[in-house]
Amino acid sequence: MFDDAQLVIVRGLPGAGKSTLAREISLECRYVHLENDMYFEGPSGYAHDRKQMEHAKRRCLLAAKRGISGGGRVVVFNVFAKTSHMCGYLALSEQVVVIRPCRGSCLRLKTVPVSQSRASGTRQPRVTRRRGPHDEVVE
Repeated sequence: MFDDAQLVIVRGLPGAGKSTLAREISLECRYVHLENDMYFEGPSGYAHDRKQMEHAKRRCLLAAKRGISGGGRVVVFNVFAKTSHMCGYLALSEQVVVIRPCRGSCLRLKTVPVSQSRASGTRQPRVTRRRGPHDEVVE
């Protein structure tokens, strides 16, 4: 599934299984694991600061860029509540896979090979409907 991907994006709502899946991909497939929250870890533990969120997002994107430009493979997970939130990452490589774990009793994956969607001229992923302000259905 990830053989050719330089970048794997795991997106979804809190509690959807993003961090678990990203850690597994990192360990099993030897990807560098990045997330916005890693920039809120300190000597005394995790301390989220909303005022620093944009800074954390920029640092995470820069780390992904450095990893990919250095020939590495990166898995990044964040909420990415809107498809547009992934644009900076999608621009890093033609070899991207987007995964969205779904809430429920089992983990279901929706993968979007971005390089194929770009080649065919279609825009992927596409939000087709919403259940709530942050609950997207990607098809």
